Amino acid sequence: PSAARSEPPAIVPDGRAASSTSAPAATPPPADADTPAASAVARADALPKPASRAPNRKAAKEAKVESPPDTKVLILGDSMAATDFGRALERRLETHRRLGVARRGKSSTGLARPDFFDWMAEAERQLRRHDPDVVVVVIGGNDGQDLIPKTKGKGRRVYWNKPGWKDAYAERVKAFARLLMGDDRRVAWLELPAMDRRRFERKLAFIRDVQKEALAELGPRVRYIDTRDFFYDDKGRLVRKISVGKKRVDLRQADGIHFSLKGSHYFADRVLPALLAEWSLTP
Repeated sequence: PSAARSEPPAIVPDGRAASSTSAPAATPPPADADTPAASAVARADALPKPASRAPNRKAAKEAKVESPPDTKVLILGDSMAATDFGRALERRLETHRRLGVARRGKSSTGLARPDFFDWMAEAERQLRRHDPDVVVVVIGGNDGQDLIPKTKGKGRRVYWNKPGWKDAYAERVKAFARLLMGDDRRVAWLELPAMDRRRFERKLAFIRDVQKEALAELGPRVRYIDTRDFFYDDKGRLVRKISVGKKRVDLRQADGIHFSLKGSHYFADRVLPALLAEWSLTP
């Protein structure tokens, strides 16, 4: 995206009873009408029956006590988190009995343009709201551009692909990760997925390297989750088609960047076990 534009374009798929009815009362066995027992049965049958009561679902729901999750997970990121992949990952994590999951994604965003969308401020809000134990991050696809300060006139613009950009971007990555870590949280930072556009992929390869090197300085509570193997076959060729049942379908949309719906599910299905293994949880 060009720095001259006021807002960076999105370039990466940046981002929760059956009523039961009582069985009819059994018909009493026939009795002799002249006997006291028969008269008692007749009198009982003549009494009005109590009206059947529909199950109170609201009360049943309120009465159900659910134990809190052992681990609260917050997913943050650009449109990868905001759209199909983020939804798919959230739903898969939610099926684990020990996890509670929240998600916040914003398309066309990253760490390069806090003047457009300030992820530092937004992350603080989300951390206060959800108090997670673990934060999953996928961000950076929109960051191959000039680094702009949050407030005009405060700080300097660092031009893309010029001396100083790498170090300045690494500092933004570390500052964001430190905020997410806090005193005791863990961070799982997903490697940006491979794209099927050579020029754009060269840009992302540089951003991936900067992110990985920067995060390696922050200690064991931040883990960089490699995803490269999900998108290349054993001969090093880029995966473009995936198997869904008996069909072969496109992994990405026609632009070579955004995932198809099935591609989003494919990515989520491979990220999930990597995250559970990182957190020592079984599927």
